[in-house]
Amino acid sequence: MKKSNRTFFKMMLMVAVAITVAIICRVIRFPGNSYFSFFPGTMRTLIYFSLFMVWLFSLHQRILQIGLRRHLITIAALLIFWMVVRTCKYFYLPVLSTVTRFCWYAFYVPIQFIPMLSFLISLHLGHPESYHPPRKVQLLFIPTICFMILIFTNDFHHWAFTFPNEEWWTGIQYG
Repeated sequence: MKKSNRTFFKMMLMVAVAITVAIICRVIRFPGNSYFSFFPGTMRTLIYFSLFMVWLFSLHQRILQIGLRRHLITIAALLIFWMVVRTCKYFYLPVLSTVTRFCWYAFYVPIQFIPMLSFLISLHLGHPESYHPPRKVQLLFIPTICFMILIFTNDFHHWAFTFPNEEWWTGIQYG
């Protein structure tokens, strides 16, 4: 086996082990002890955060086409943002607060922009390094941005989400 193939195999084995440990951390439950319940969740977040960071730096080094690299790095950054928001929402913020609700709304930033960026990546594939998609393709960002505005202003209009028991969400009569 060539040295580069061996290195690639070792790297993929380490990634598989990291993901397996993260899955085990997801399954582990420690009822009655908040410290031991907190540790596996934090460990899982750190594993995924590390994997996304390694991927981001490897993209920066390996991808030569500037537009393609920019879109892939943005996707990696959105995944890191998603993990940070998720961790803050579930581990560090109170259950019913405005900040927690906006963290939940912030989940939709990667959900909306990753497919859009993936489409832009598909336009780059098979073209030379100097390729730039047509400018009118950027008009496709308009619906994505409109959806994001709709999500973040949901508290005013309730068009994106409605809750059957509004007191549950605001915390007025939670219980």
